[in-house]
Amino acid sequence: MAGNAEMIIALDKKRMTAMAEKDYRTLNEVIADDLVDTHSSARLDTKASLIGNMEAGSTVYTSVVPSDVKAQDLGDAVVLTGTCRIGVTAGGRPASFGVRFTDVYARRGGTWQMVAWQSTRLPDSHVRRRDASRRLSPAGGSARSVRFICAAATGSGHAEKVCIADLSHRPVVRCSMWP
Repeated sequence: MAGNAEMIIALDKKRMTAMAEKDYRTLNEVIADDLVDTHSSARLDTKASLIGNMEAGSTVYTSVVPSDVKAQDLGDAVVLTGTCRIGVTAGGRPASFGVRFTDVYARRGGTWQMVAWQSTRLPDSHVRRRDASRRLSPAGGSARSVRFICAAATGSGHAEKVCIADLSHRPVVRCSMWP
């Protein structure tokens, strides 16, 4: 039966919100007992270990925000792909990063549950360039006048300067220190 795509996208968003809100009841309903969860760090979790680590406080999700989610409806299975921003404290270390994910839901006994998750961490530079292109534009210009953005990285890989040039081939029209 087709037509499940939007419903599963909404269900997955509900799951992500439940992770950040520590709503273990929703997580237990939405996640299958035989879940295979492959994190961007290559760590594997089952339903029991994922929720157990959250309940114990060793993994604390502060935000999980999806974007650009697409669905492939295969009848009794739906495959989701997209990106999301994750805020998490794991092992006492806070982190915030983006991932590209593939997520699989299956209908079992009339109930939809997440059966697999695989994510790949996005490079920080990917996120920074995208954010910079939204925030910075040439004086008096629009986003359409921006030709390219370059970020000068320090030895640690963090952007130190962001420079923008426009389509008229003039030299850099704005150069700003990274916030």
